[in-house]
Amino acid sequence: MVKENIFKSKSISLKAKGMYGTILAFKNEPYFSKQFLMDYLDMGAYSFRMAWNELKEQGYLEVNKKKENGAFVYEYKLH
Repeated sequence: MVKENIFKSKSISLKAKGMYGTILAFKNEPYFSKQFLMDYLDMGAYSFRMAWNELKEQGYLEVNKKKENGAFVYEYKLH
């Protein structure tokens, strides 16, 4: 369930809103990663980190790291 209010909120930057929508569209794809997202959005590392952290700090993005078959896997949950 997508929180529609992220798109109506004036306290969230346009970059973070675009990132949220892109994560929503691709998060279940096997090739999805932060690097894929940065490349797809054509963002530099600093801009990417700012938008990523904004989503996390505002509670719209939760990142969980777990170990599967000896490798770390990241799970992205949108709120």
